Amino acid sequence: MWGAAARYLLLSAVCLIATQVSAVENDFFRVGTVAGTDKVTGHAYQHMYHHVLHGKRLRPMKVLEIGLGCTMNSGHASIDLWQTYFHDLDLWLADIDTECAAKVQNLTKNTILIGDQSSEEDLLRWVNTFGGQLDVIVDDGSHNPRHQLESFRVLFEHGLKPGGVYFIEDIESPSDRKIDDGKFDKDGLSRDRLAYWVYELMKFPRNSAVDIPTGLMMILCQREACALFKCPADEPNCP
Repeated sequence: MWGAAARYLLLSAVCLIATQVSAVENDFFRVGTVAGTDKVTGHAYQHMYHHVLHGKRLRPMKVLEIGLGCTMNSGHASIDLWQTYFHDLDLWLADIDTECAAKVQNLTKNTILIGDQSSEEDLLRWVNTFGGQLDVIVDDGSHNPRHQLESFRVLFEHGLKPGGVYFIEDIESPSDRKIDDGKFDKDGLSRDRLAYWVYELMKFPRNSAVDIPTGLMMILCQREACALFKCPADEPNCP
């Protein structure tokens, strides 16, 4: 039996850990609120981002975000958010709006890439410029489901390093598929395609080739957004 002192110390340790976890959980929301990003003011993406990124805050991180959001927050929010959230950051930004990009570029030393996220040529040009090996990619661009899929197809393979994570926000494509019928459109729009990939990832035993992107290890979704994880380089059981 534990003595009163031991029980008190254990309870104190548990309370301290709970307090620290609570503080960490609020960090993305706190930083996002100050930055004015709709990731937390208009959505609740802090839950997804905290779950995936809070353990990486002190590591060197190379990040690309598609979409400056000039019409919503003057293009400042993403820069302020990521530069405050990560302690050692190599940040790249991309947008199709040249006027918006020029305005934001005057306010930051970060490189802003110009191009169309639905264009394979533009996407590969971006990769050539930043040199690949991204830890994190965030698609907060056009919100067009076909653009989301084309960006993912190119950047997940060529831009994201093994062990990296690819976030897609504002997944709003219409879907009439039912979760319980096991029939998902592998050639459909972003929400249908993601449901199909999740279905394929969960198949066991796997007696045929898996029809999902090479290197896709895991998918984490919340309302309106998903995080897609690329296999670590040393994972022998990568799909």
